[in-house]
Amino acid sequence: MSFFNIIQSMVAYAPIPLFAESLRVQQALVSTVLTRCSISPCLTGCVRDFQRMWDLDDFELLGQFEGSPTASAVSVRHGSVFQLANKAILDACQITGRRKAKVANNFKAFRETTVNISFVTPVISDSALQSQQWRAWTASLMVLVEIAITVGLSIALAHHGKPVGSGLLVCVAIVNIVLFFLRQRIDPIFGNANALHSDRYLTARGGAALDVHVIADNWNSSRIDVVCGYSSQLHALTNIPVRANRPSFLKWSCRLLAVVLAIQAAALASLTNATGTERWSGMVWLSTYLLMLLLKRALHFLQGPEQVFKSHLASIQLVERLQFSGRRAALVFIATLPVSHKVDRWAWWDAFMPENERRREFQAELETSALFANPTALNEEETQPSETTKRSPIPEMILEEAAAALKNPNFASCLESYQKVVFPVIPAKSREV
Repeated sequence: MSFFNIIQSMVAYAPIPLFAESLRVQQALVSTVLTRCSISPCLTGCVRDFQRMWDLDDFELLGQFEGSPTASAVSVRHGSVFQLANKAILDACQITGRRKAKVANNFKAFRETTVNISFVTPVISDSALQSQQWRAWTASLMVLVEIAITVGLSIALAHHGKPVGSGLLVCVAIVNIVLFFLRQRIDPIFGNANALHSDRYLTARGGAALDVHVIADNWNSSRIDVVCGYSSQLHALTNIPVRANRPSFLKWSCRLLAVVLAIQAAALASLTNATGTERWSGMVWLSTYLLMLLLKRALHFLQGPEQVFKSHLASIQLVERLQFSGRRAALVFIATLPVSHKVDRWAWWDAFMPENERRREFQAELETSALFANPTALNEEETQPSETTKRSPIPEMILEEAAAALKNPNFASCLESYQKVVFPVIPAKSREV
């Protein structure tokens, strides 16, 4: 048997690992609901996913990816703890679930803690809105070109006597068409719309409440996700389930996708017994799959992840992850972020550590430090800083670490941009929102 024949006998098995892939189906559906400024990759699925997609609803779709850990969140403003809603949306926007290559550990003697910070602000400028429209038109044009090319390749394969390969590319085209119409017709319904509109007009300078939501898979986790923004906007993202405006259309579209993906999986499996040049149909489909996936990755590389919502216009700034020697240093740093406190500044710490004498002594030392004497947070009640007292070396080291994180160039730049939106120079009565 020649080398060419060996390769030809193997190519039919190349797509087999993709039969059981189902996570990208939900990611693609979440993307279609969230934004028009993106494109969808080529999807795969198998029979075991059929029932799940047949019964899929918007709560399950936008709530949590199958198999992902359940996360909880705590509001720094209110001190309340709740189970995280809309985790699939937050993962798609990379507010949560960010995992990058591990950086050098500078704290080998301590419990290293990672903090991923995101700043969420409403999109209010005309230039930003116009930029979104151009991105949406560009993404739509790219999808239509993909569909046209796929259909053309399908006709060419059918003309050359490869019916299975032609059918596979027809499946790809149908999936793209369904996702395209979903992206154009389905809009997410976020809560707190009236409150957010009021906050956009007032801004923090005019009395709109700022909040910080701290998210973790569990309260003993060494990876903490933090999102900052108006309280109304954050609760709409993390605490109030997001719905779809056309649930019936979404439901039947998912059922159509389930049927098409099942047919596609069966066609791929049939190629293992194919003879002659039909065996190359699997490689044609796999090449199309990889090219569409790379195209989506390239688009995200140029304009970032899913950061623009259709009916909940928001801009998201992702700060490069920050490393701390331990959880206490991370919690002290988070406590310095801009917040309109409604309860005690440290109430949200109850989720991470018990309220005992040791913690109260630590909080008292923090209150007398220079870092908290003139806090970044906005207090609803004016408080006078306490006189500075002698502190132990450990809190001093933690304070220095938190102060160094505040001076991180990437974080400082994102914080400055965030404050320009929530603390605008022009008064609210002189602006149009």
